[in-house]
Amino acid sequence: MMVHRRQVLTAAIAICASLTMCSCRSPRIVEAREALAAELAERRAARTQSVALYQEGLEDYQAGDPDKARMHLVDSVEADERNARGWMLLGVIEYENDKLFEAASAFRRAARLEPMRYEPHFNIGAVLEKAGRYEQAIESYETALKLAPDELAVMENLARCYIRTETKLSVAKELIAQALPREARPEWRIWLAEQLRCLEGVTLQALPPGATGPSSEAFVSHPRFRQCPGSHRLPLLVHFLSFVCPGCRTPQFNRLCV
Repeated sequence: MMVHRRQVLTAAIAICASLTMCSCRSPRIVEAREALAAELAERRAARTQSVALYQEGLEDYQAGDPDKARMHLVDSVEADERNARGWMLLGVIEYENDKLFEAASAFRRAARLEPMRYEPHFNIGAVLEKAGRYEQAIESYETALKLAPDELAVMENLARCYIRTETKLSVAKELIAQALPREARPEWRIWLAEQLRCLEGVTLQALPPGATGPSSEAFVSHPRFRQCPGSHRLPLLVHFLSFVCPGCRTPQFNRLCV
């Protein structure tokens, strides 16, 4: 009886193997596999081409030819839409050409591809801040801060937007207090110290339940409260470089990655 069962099992395995081999040799299966292999090869070729075009664009940008760099970068992201570095550098160039809508679009593409990196969100915030859309800039800076709680530039830009919109001033004070000991640039140290002194003098009036905001009188005695220094020198390029090569920059001097 045991021998008979073994013979039946062996025969069943042989039949299954035969059917599998037949199905693998089916014209439709073969055609589908060949089509998949061709598609994968095409994707690899496009990715390789995109990386090469991105590298050319980066070299052109470093050589001081942003127009030529932009052409290479547009071709790069067209070849492979998942090239986050290509979108980042393209956004930097668009920003420097005052094409804010195009810059924001490029950075948003990078953010979707690399959602856990703070740099695209920081750059989106910088674009929105330059456009005067401070509330939206705050949202992007807050996202960047969640991803990089110790990033000095994020703290400072977010605090600046809080001050400009007169919102979350207690948080702005905390951010400035954290940033000031680490800041090395004189103009930012002066501004941070001034804002910290002003924020320490701000008192909140009694507000309706759920409402928040500083007393309007709090700003009367601090006429310089709303003044802000310019954005970080090369803010977007710096954070593009951090995106490409984390740790390649120092507080005093931002160097390009080669």
